[in-house]
Amino acid sequence: MTKYDAVLFDLDGTLTRSEPGITNCVQYALDRLGFGPMPLSERLRFIGPPLYESFRDIAGMSEADAQRAVDAYRERFSAVGWMENSVYDGIPDLLIALRLAGCRLSVASAKPQPFVEKILRHFSLFRLFDRVEAIRLCDNHADKAEIVRRALPASFARAAMVGDRRFDMEGARRMGVDAVGVSYGYGGREELISSGAHAVCDTVDELAAALGAPDFRRGDRLYLPGAPEDICRRAADYLRARGLPAQTQGPCMVRILGPGAEDAPENLFPDHALPPDGDAAWRDTEIHLNRWLDRRS
Repeated sequence: MTKYDAVLFDLDGTLTRSEPGITNCVQYALDRLGFGPMPLSERLRFIGPPLYESFRDIAGMSEADAQRAVDAYRERFSAVGWMENSVYDGIPDLLIALRLAGCRLSVASAKPQPFVEKILRHFSLFRLFDRVEAIRLCDNHADKAEIVRRALPASFARAAMVGDRRFDMEGARRMGVDAVGVSYGYGGREELISSGAHAVCDTVDELAAALGAPDFRRGDRLYLPGAPEDICRRAADYLRARGLPAQTQGPCMVRILGPGAEDAPENLFPDHALPPDGDAAWRDTEIHLNRWLDRRS
Protein backbone atom coordinates (compact mmCIF):
# COMPACT_ATOMS: atom_id res chain seq x y z
CA MET A 1 0.00 0.00 0.00
CA THR A 2 1.40 3.42 -0.92
CA LYS A 3 1.52 6.35 1.50
CA TYR A 4 -0.75 8.35 -0.82
CA ASP A 5 -3.87 7.60 -2.81
CA ALA A 6 -3.21 10.59 -5.11
CA VAL A 7 0.16 11.80 -6.42
CA LEU A 8 0.70 14.81 -8.66
CA PHE A 9 3.87 15.28 -10.70
CA ASP A 10 5.49 18.30 -12.24
CA LEU A 11 6.89 17.60 -15.73
CA ASP A 12 10.19 19.44 -16.32
CA GLY A 13 12.90 18.29 -13.93
CA THR A 14 10.61 15.73 -12.30
CA LEU A 15 9.43 13.31 -14.98
CA THR A 16 11.72 14.44 -17.79
CA ARG A 17 15.15 15.98 -18.18
CA SER A 18 14.07 18.95 -20.27
CA GLU A 19 17.15 21.16 -19.93
CA PRO A 20 18.44 20.92 -23.54
CA GLY A 21 15.15 21.87 -25.20
CA ILE A 22 14.32 24.71 -22.83
CA THR A 23 17.76 26.30 -22.71
CA ASN A 24 18.21 26.04 -26.49
CA CYS A 25 14.82 27.67 -27.08
CA VAL A 26 15.60 30.45 -24.60
CA GLN A 27 18.80 31.28 -26.46
CA TYR A 28 16.94 31.11 -29.78
CA ALA A 29 14.44 33.70 -28.48
CA LEU A 30 17.23 35.92 -27.14
CA ASP A 31 19.00 35.82 -30.50
CA ARG A 32 15.79 36.64 -32.36
CA LEU A 33 15.32 39.76 -30.24
CA GLY A 34 18.97 40.78 -30.45
CA PHE A 35 19.86 40.17 -26.80
CA GLY A 36 22.89 37.98 -27.54
CA PRO A 37 24.30 34.98 -25.61
CA MET A 38 23.21 34.19 -22.06
CA PRO A 39 25.24 31.82 -19.82
CA LEU A 40 23.75 28.36 -19.39
CA SER A 41 23.56 28.90 -15.63
CA GLU A 42 21.16 31.80 -16.23
CA ARG A 43 19.12 29.96 -18.88
CA LEU A 44 18.60 27.09 -16.42
CA ARG A 45 16.64 29.53 -14.24
CA PHE A 46 13.92 29.52 -16.93
CA ILE A 47 13.00 25.93 -16.01
CA GLY A 48 10.02 26.07 -13.68
CA PRO A 49 8.55 29.60 -13.66
CA PRO A 50 6.35 30.98 -16.47
CA LEU A 51 8.32 32.02 -19.55
CA TYR A 52 6.93 35.55 -19.73
CA GLU A 53 8.03 36.32 -16.19
CA SER A 54 11.45 34.74 -16.78
CA PHE A 55 12.17 36.79 -19.90
CA ARG A 56 11.03 39.90 -18.05
CA ASP A 57 12.81 39.27 -14.74
CA ILE A 58 15.88 37.22 -15.71
CA ALA A 59 16.63 38.72 -19.13
CA GLY A 60 15.48 42.22 -18.10
CA MET A 61 13.06 42.62 -21.01
CA SER A 62 10.19 45.04 -21.30
CA GLU A 63 6.72 43.56 -21.23
CA ALA A 64 6.42 43.88 -25.02
CA ASP A 65 9.80 42.23 -25.64
CA ALA A 66 9.02 39.49 -23.12
CA GLN A 67 5.86 38.60 -25.05
CA ARG A 68 7.78 38.56 -28.34
CA ALA A 69 10.42 36.34 -26.71
CA VAL A 70 7.73 33.89 -25.55
CA ASP A 71 6.39 33.71 -29.11
CA ALA A 72 9.90 33.09 -30.51
CA TYR A 73 10.62 30.47 -27.86
CA ARG A 74 7.44 28.58 -28.67
CA GLU A 75 8.18 28.77 -32.40
CA ARG A 76 11.31 26.66 -31.91
CA PHE A 77 9.93 24.57 -29.04
CA SER A 78 6.88 23.42 -31.05
CA ALA A 79 9.14 22.41 -33.96
CA VAL A 80 12.08 20.72 -32.26
CA GLY A 81 12.58 21.83 -28.64
CA TRP A 82 10.00 19.48 -27.17
CA MET A 83 12.00 16.51 -28.53
CA GLU A 84 15.24 17.67 -26.88
CA ASN A 85 14.10 15.85 -23.79
CA SER A 86 14.40 12.48 -22.05
CA VAL A 87 12.59 10.58 -19.29
CA TYR A 88 14.53 10.10 -16.05
CA ASP A 89 15.56 6.49 -15.54
CA GLY A 90 13.06 4.62 -13.38
CA ILE A 91 10.15 7.05 -13.83
CA PRO A 92 7.99 4.73 -16.03
CA ASP A 93 8.52 1.88 -13.55
CA LEU A 94 7.58 4.12 -10.63
CA LEU A 95 4.39 5.39 -12.30
CA ILE A 96 3.28 1.87 -13.17
CA ALA A 97 4.00 0.61 -9.65
CA LEU A 98 1.93 3.44 -8.15
CA ARG A 99 -0.98 2.78 -10.51
CA LEU A 100 -0.91 -0.95 -9.80
CA ALA A 101 -1.06 -0.11 -6.09
CA GLY A 102 -4.28 1.85 -6.71
CA CYS A 103 -2.83 5.35 -6.65
CA ARG A 104 -4.44 8.04 -8.84
CA LEU A 105 -1.84 9.99 -10.79
CA SER A 106 -1.89 13.48 -12.29
CA VAL A 107 0.45 15.89 -13.99
CA ALA A 108 0.42 19.49 -12.74
CA SER A 109 2.66 21.63 -14.96
CA ALA A 110 3.14 25.33 -15.68
CA LYS A 111 4.02 24.45 -19.28
CA PRO A 112 1.27 24.95 -21.91
CA GLN A 113 -1.19 22.06 -22.08
CA PRO A 114 -0.56 21.12 -25.76
CA PHE A 115 3.19 20.76 -25.15
CA VAL A 116 2.69 18.76 -21.95
CA GLU A 117 0.36 16.29 -23.65
CA LYS A 118 2.62 16.03 -26.71
CA ILE A 119 5.66 15.18 -24.58
CA LEU A 120 3.78 12.66 -22.45
CA ARG A 121 2.39 10.92 -25.53
CA HIS A 122 5.83 10.89 -27.19
CA PHE A 123 7.29 9.01 -24.23
CA SER A 124 4.22 6.71 -23.83
CA LEU A 125 3.45 8.20 -20.40
CA PHE A 126 0.13 9.93 -21.14
CA ARG A 127 -2.02 6.83 -20.53
CA LEU A 128 -0.52 6.42 -17.04
CA PHE A 129 -2.20 9.59 -15.74
CA ASP A 130 -5.79 10.12 -14.71
CA ARG A 131 -5.49 13.89 -15.20
CA VAL A 132 -3.11 16.23 -17.00
CA GLU A 133 -3.43 19.87 -15.96
CA ALA A 134 -1.31 22.73 -17.30
CA ILE A 135 -1.84 26.27 -18.66
CA ARG A 136 -3.27 27.66 -21.89
CA LEU A 137 -0.96 28.87 -24.63
CA CYS A 138 -2.30 32.41 -24.16
CA ASP A 139 -1.49 32.49 -20.43
CA ASN A 140 1.54 34.54 -19.37
CA HIS A 141 1.19 33.73 -15.69
CA ALA A 142 0.77 30.43 -13.89
CA ASP A 143 -0.64 29.97 -10.41
CA LYS A 144 0.81 26.60 -9.38
CA ALA A 145 -1.64 26.23 -6.51
CA GLU A 146 -4.53 26.57 -8.98
CA ILE A 147 -2.96 23.96 -11.28
CA VAL A 148 -2.54 21.64 -8.27
CA ARG A 149 -6.18 22.20 -7.32
CA ARG A 150 -7.36 21.22 -10.81
CA ALA A 151 -5.08 18.17 -10.89
CA LEU A 152 -6.36 16.73 -7.61
CA PRO A 153 -9.09 14.07 -7.78
CA ALA A 154 -12.54 14.94 -6.47
CA SER A 155 -11.88 12.98 -3.30
CA PHE A 156 -8.74 11.58 -1.70
CA ALA A 157 -7.42 10.58 1.68
CA ARG A 158 -3.84 11.84 1.34
CA ALA A 159 -2.14 13.50 -1.63
CA ALA A 160 1.35 14.64 -2.56
CA MET A 161 2.74 17.04 -5.14
CA VAL A 162 6.14 16.00 -6.52
CA GLY A 163 8.32 18.69 -8.11
CA ASP A 164 11.80 20.12 -8.42
CA ARG A 165 11.20 23.86 -7.88
CA ARG A 166 9.88 26.10 -5.12
CA PHE A 167 6.75 26.83 -7.16
CA ASP A 168 5.76 23.16 -6.83
CA MET A 169 6.40 23.11 -3.08
CA GLU A 170 4.58 26.39 -2.47
CA GLY A 171 1.63 25.34 -4.63
CA ALA A 172 1.33 22.06 -2.75
CA ARG A 173 1.43 23.70 0.67
CA ARG A 174 -1.16 26.30 -0.34
CA MET A 175 -3.50 23.45 -1.29
CA GLY A 176 -2.81 21.53 1.93
CA VAL A 177 -1.11 18.51 0.32
CA ASP A 178 2.34 17.10 1.03
CA ALA A 179 5.20 18.72 -0.90
CA VAL A 180 7.79 16.17 -2.06
CA GLY A 181 10.86 17.68 -3.68
CA VAL A 182 13.27 16.01 -6.11
CA SER A 183 16.77 17.49 -6.09
CA TYR A 184 17.79 15.56 -9.23
CA GLY A 185 15.85 18.24 -11.15
CA TYR A 186 16.69 21.93 -11.50
CA GLY A 187 15.89 23.60 -8.19
CA GLY A 188 18.29 21.92 -5.80
CA ARG A 189 17.96 20.71 -2.22
CA GLU A 190 18.35 24.12 -0.57
CA GLU A 191 15.59 25.71 -2.66
CA LEU A 192 13.23 22.83 -1.96
CA ILE A 193 13.85 22.80 1.79
CA SER A 194 13.50 26.58 2.11
CA SER A 195 10.19 26.50 0.24
CA GLY A 196 8.68 23.98 2.66
CA ALA A 197 9.24 20.52 1.19
CA HIS A 198 8.07 17.74 3.49
CA ALA A 199 10.71 15.46 1.96
CA VAL A 200 13.57 15.92 -0.52
CA CYS A 201 14.66 13.00 -2.71
CA ASP A 202 18.01 12.91 -4.51
CA THR A 203 17.13 9.97 -6.79
CA VAL A 204 14.07 8.28 -8.31
CA ASP A 205 14.67 5.35 -5.94
CA GLU A 206 14.45 7.71 -2.96
CA LEU A 207 11.27 9.19 -4.43
CA ALA A 208 9.76 5.71 -4.68
CA ALA A 209 10.54 5.12 -1.01
CA ALA A 210 9.08 8.50 0.00
CA LEU A 211 5.84 7.67 -1.85
CA GLY A 212 5.75 4.08 -0.58
CA ALA A 213 5.92 2.51 -4.06
CA PRO A 214 6.35 -1.29 -3.80
CA ASP A 215 9.31 -2.96 -5.58
CA PHE A 216 9.05 -0.49 -8.39
CA ARG A 217 12.17 -1.60 -10.28
CA ARG A 218 11.29 -5.29 -10.38
CA GLY A 219 9.68 -6.35 -13.62
CA ASP A 220 8.91 -9.60 -15.38
CA ARG A 221 11.66 -10.45 -17.83
CA LEU A 222 11.37 -12.68 -20.89
CA TYR A 223 14.47 -14.39 -22.22
CA LEU A 224 14.41 -15.00 -25.99
CA PRO A 225 17.49 -17.22 -26.55
CA GLY A 226 19.00 -16.78 -29.97
CA ALA A 227 16.58 -14.00 -30.98
CA PRO A 228 18.15 -11.18 -33.01
CA GLU A 229 17.63 -7.56 -32.04
CA ASP A 230 14.75 -6.98 -34.48
CA ILE A 231 12.78 -9.94 -33.07
CA CYS A 232 13.21 -8.66 -29.51
CA ARG A 233 12.11 -5.20 -30.62
CA ARG A 234 9.02 -6.63 -32.37
CA ALA A 235 8.23 -8.69 -29.27
CA ALA A 236 8.33 -5.56 -27.08
CA ASP A 237 6.11 -3.71 -29.59
CA TYR A 238 3.70 -6.68 -29.64
CA LEU A 239 3.37 -6.64 -25.84
CA ARG A 240 2.94 -2.85 -25.71
CA ALA A 241 0.12 -3.11 -28.26
CA ARG A 242 -1.61 -5.45 -25.79
CA GLY A 243 -1.34 -3.04 -22.88
CA LEU A 244 1.92 -4.20 -21.29
CA PRO A 245 4.69 -1.58 -20.92
CA ALA A 246 7.55 -3.59 -22.41
CA GLN A 247 11.01 -2.65 -23.57
CA THR A 248 14.08 -4.47 -24.81
CA GLN A 249 16.83 -4.96 -22.23
CA GLY A 250 20.16 -6.04 -23.62
CA PRO A 251 20.66 -9.08 -25.89
CA CYS A 252 17.73 -11.50 -26.14
CA MET A 253 15.76 -9.92 -23.28
CA VAL A 254 12.42 -8.12 -23.01
CA ARG A 255 11.34 -6.54 -19.72
CA ILE A 256 7.80 -5.70 -18.59
CA LEU A 257 8.01 -2.49 -16.55
CA GLY A 258 6.56 -2.39 -13.06
CA PRO A 259 6.52 -4.85 -10.17
CA GLY A 260 7.35 -8.42 -11.19
CA ALA A 261 6.48 -11.83 -9.86
CA GLU A 262 9.81 -13.51 -10.64
CA ASP A 263 13.39 -12.53 -9.91
CA ALA A 264 14.80 -14.71 -12.71
CA PRO A 265 13.87 -14.20 -16.39
CA GLU A 266 11.46 -16.67 -17.96
CA ASN A 267 12.64 -18.52 -21.06
CA LEU A 268 10.11 -17.88 -23.81
CA PHE A 269 11.36 -20.84 -25.86
CA PRO A 270 12.06 -23.66 -23.38
CA ASP A 271 13.83 -26.56 -25.13
CA HIS A 272 13.20 -24.91 -28.45
CA ALA A 273 15.36 -23.40 -31.19
CA LEU A 274 14.22 -20.30 -33.01
CA PRO A 275 13.92 -20.73 -36.82
CA PRO A 276 16.70 -18.89 -38.66
CA ASP A 277 14.40 -17.19 -41.19
CA GLY A 278 13.18 -13.74 -40.10
CA ASP A 279 9.48 -14.18 -40.94
CA ALA A 280 9.39 -17.73 -39.59
CA ALA A 281 11.25 -16.62 -36.47
CA TRP A 282 8.69 -13.90 -35.82
CA ARG A 283 5.71 -16.22 -36.39
CA ASP A 284 7.22 -18.67 -33.90
CA THR A 285 7.90 -15.88 -31.41
CA GLU A 286 4.33 -14.61 -31.75
CA ILE A 287 2.93 -18.07 -30.95
CA HIS A 288 5.05 -18.29 -27.80
CA LEU A 289 4.18 -14.73 -26.77
CA ASN A 290 0.48 -15.56 -26.99
CA ARG A 291 1.02 -18.67 -24.88
CA TRP A 292 2.89 -16.60 -22.31
CA LEU A 293 0.10 -14.01 -22.27
CA ASP A 294 -2.47 -16.77 -21.73
CA ARG A 295 -0.47 -18.14 -18.80
CA ARG A 296 0.00 -14.67 -17.33
CA SER A 297 -3.72 -13.89 -17.43
